[in-house]
Amino acid sequence: MNPDASKFQGILAGEMTDFLRHQRALGKRFLNEEGGLRLFDQYLVERKIESVAQITPELVDAFLASRPRTRPRSYNHLLSVVRRLFKWLVRQGRLSQSPVQSRPRRATAAQMMFLFDRSQAQQLLSLARELPDNNNGPNRGRIYFMVFALMYGLGLRVGEAVRLCRQDVDLERKVLVIRQTKFLKSRLVPKAKPSSSNPSTVSQIFPTCLPHPSHLTHPSRKSVTPRPRPERVEGQAYRGGVNRPGPVWTK
Repeated sequence: MNPDASKFQGILAGEMTDFLRHQRALGKRFLNEEGGLRLFDQYLVERKIESVAQITPELVDAFLASRPRTRPRSYNHLLSVVRRLFKWLVRQGRLSQSPVQSRPRRATAAQMMFLFDRSQAQQLLSLARELPDNNNGPNRGRIYFMVFALMYGLGLRVGEAVRLCRQDVDLERKVLVIRQTKFLKSRLVPKAKPSSSNPSTVSQIFPTCLPHPSHLTHPSRKSVTPRPRPERVEGQAYRGGVNRPGPVWTK
């Protein structure tokens, strides 16, 4: 990508850049937040906003209305990105007050936490093992079984399990190397029972590491590795419930 193409262009270009640098210095990725800031920056350019004084509560409301969101969570995230930017500018003494006065929408369809007991987890793994293959999804049973076992047994997040590759498996020390996870940190995860999450088995299923983090692909399509999400299976807790079984990079 051309470095110049990635720069902000509006009246708050410098402030947005400094805000992102500050957050990433704290170990945050801020990829989705950067996308939201780019939308706001583009809107300011299109509206020909040439001074900070022109950024009023009405302008912020008009920006949010110009980006229709069907889900309250998506709308609230975009609103939060803009609000955090201006709060940071106020704390830095660059603005006297924030122009953001919009209220978040009420989320009425939030997913509930579901706790799997041992028998339910075993049933999930058994059903995953029986998934049939198809043209775009070879070895579905083995892959889904392994990923669910890793998430349930080792507490891996969805994105962490999806990004695993053979070089992340240390057979000598019997650990998995989980690289660049939350807050850009890496960690070692020891082998855990049951033996279905044995590192040697993982090394047989997951592909060789590539320079790009997207490892799991359809044979006929580009990678569909999901973006990292805070959803996590930790011990017996899975956020999402039984109706949402987990990562879906095969069909």
